[in-house]
Order: sequence, then C-alpha cells, then structure tokens
Amino acid sequence: MKKGVFLKIKKVSLRGAKRRGNLSVIYRDCFASLAMTIYSMEKHSLVRTIYLYLFAMVGLVLLIIACVSFLNMALKTFIFTKADEQMRIEYKQPSFGPIAVEKVERISQEAQGKQVQVTLAEGEVQQIDQWLADYKNYQEGRAKIDPVTTERQQQASINLAMIIIGLPLYLYHWGIIKRETRKQEAVLGS
Repeated sequence: MKKGVFLKIKKVSLRGAKRRGNLSVIYRDCFASLAMTIYSMEKHSLVRTIYLYLFAMVGLVLLIIACVSFLNMALKTFIFTKADEQMRIEYKQPSFGPIAVEKVERISQEAQGKQVQVTLAEGEVQQIDQWLADYKNYQEGRAKIDPVTTERQQQASINLAMIIIGLPLYLYHWGIIKRETRKQEAVLGS
C-alpha cells in the first residue's frame, strides 16, 4: 500500500470518527498513522543507526558496571573477608556528648589526675541525662545492624536494578541492529 493512500484512508476514517464522537478511534488512527510514518522513514538513516548503537552501548555499560560490582561483592564476601573491617570499626564509633568539647578539656586540664568537683547547670544535667538515654538506644539499635551486610544489600539492590534496566535495553536494540544487518546483507548478497 502506498503511503499517500494510507494517509488518505486515515484522514477519511478520522473525519468519520470525529462525526461519531468516538475518541478512541481517533487516537488509535493517529497512532497508527504516526507508526506508519516512522516505519516509512528510511530504515538505515544515520540518526537511527546512531540511536540504536548508542542505546545498545548504554545497556551494555549498565550490565558491565552491575556485573563488576556483583563480582566485587562476591570477592569481598568469600575471598577477601577482611576488606570491610574498617567499615565495621567506623560504624561502632560512639557519638559525642552534648557538653562542649572545650569545657571537657578545661575540666580535665584543671583536674590533672586529682579529683575535681564540677558544677553543672540544670540544663546541662538534663542534656547529659537525655544524651545517656539516647546513646543507650543508639547502642542497642546499632548492635542489631551489621553495617557490612546493610551496605552489601544496598549495592546488590542497585546492581540488580541496573541489570533489570540494562539487559532489556541492550537486547532490544542489539536485536534490531542484528536484524537490520542480516536484511542488509541479504539484499546486498542477492
């Protein structure tokens, strides 16, 4: 069917659909004519070729990054088991209290091994009590969490998402490239 005939048929059916008030037919016909226009474009234009190769490459890069990261996680888990020890140590580092560091340093310099009586304001005592309660809750919460496992699960989630996006992206675009290359070779070979 010629392109002009196809568009003429679509114009007639669009007019009829408008008169009948059937919007779904209008939208379907518009998308059909758009698809036909895109299909009728020269299949091997430079822009289309660049698009296909670019998106195939993006999908492949996503796959490579995700697979390398998964391999890195596996090596750290099973072979280089001490690679994440620093993360465990840093995670267990306590937080600082509510009193200014300068005040604590001044008190410790004044004491110099002697017992010193320190007077705190009522607000400072409440801050210390609140900090002790918060710190206890903090330690209990941290004891339940393994930072390395948490980090690995976060990385695995990101890697899996990249594979889920990258694999179909690569396979779809590379499949189109292969199909068009085969057709082109068949035409040239004939």
